[in-house]
Amino acid sequence: MSRRTWSVVALASVVALGGCGIPDRVVGMRAAPTEVIGAAAFTPAAARQISQRALDVAHEAMTGPDKNSAARKAALVGPALRLAEVPDKFVAEGATSAFTLPPSATLLGVSRGRDWPRYLLTTAQADGIQSLYVLVQPDAKTPFKLQTTVPMEAGASVPALPPLTEGVQSASSGTDLIASPQKIVDAYAAALAYPTSSSARSSVVALDDAFAKGILASSADQAKALGKLGTFTRSHAAFDQDTVSFQLADGSAIAFVQLSRRDRLKPTSKAKELVLSSALAKLAGTTKVTEAATLDWLETLAIVIPKTGKAQIVAASEQLRAISAK
Repeated sequence: MSRRTWSVVALASVVALGGCGIPDRVVGMRAAPTEVIGAAAFTPAAARQISQRALDVAHEAMTGPDKNSAARKAALVGPALRLAEVPDKFVAEGATSAFTLPPSATLLGVSRGRDWPRYLLTTAQADGIQSLYVLVQPDAKTPFKLQTTVPMEAGASVPALPPLTEGVQSASSGTDLIASPQKIVDAYAAALAYPTSSSARSSVVALDDAFAKGILASSADQAKALGKLGTFTRSHAAFDQDTVSFQLADGSAIAFVQLSRRDRLKPTSKAKELVLSSALAKLAGTTKVTEAATLDWLETLAIVIPKTGKAQIVAASEQLRAISAK
């Protein structure tokens, strides 16, 4: 039984024993204090303890002796769980999982109000990489779980983000922002598709971050390498149910999103087959492609959305999770 349930039971017992009720002249009786609805759900000290405990549990689920599906699902949810469930063969050599967790974290913000879901936003450095972490508590009966982990872009830093002096709260649909989080994500996904028309160069999100530059460059290189012997296409689709955004202290917002990216290579009539690189061939289980090869990736992003100007990617990662070839 929870602490709140015990309190209610105790109060009900006192009233029942009073028989005629409680006189309004009882010493010490006064109106209950008004709750500050907009205040942070936890004190900074409590939030730090909760976030560190949740990260410790997540780390144990990934690296401890009890690493299994049940342990992962108890500690992770959404984007983080998808990364954790990536088959070992796709994880970089020497890594224990598709992502790393820090020994300690710095609290950035706490949800306002008393409703659920509640969120904690933290940052930490692990193996020389600064990352952002989103923790979520869906309801009062469920402990906080790690929802999103994403490394900061080179050149971006936590001090560059507006200070979260009064906690964070879910952002609105984008009334006071340059665009809604969903519109930003859709524009970014369209701009990184291949082939891409010039109209996809969005006016609401910048494409000068290292991640976007890398994706665009690799698409051009792959298409050039295939030439007339094959076609290359690249598409993105967001896991909309897991997109979460928070209002920052200056009125801007930071949104966290995970996308599924699909790269597809297909030989043309001018080529009987395509030959995969040794690394891809090992993962696909074949060296030759006569029909098509499809690579399925997870992309995790953190996007700062201002009130004016273009949105900017401040953290990004990609992880191959499946490959098929015929």
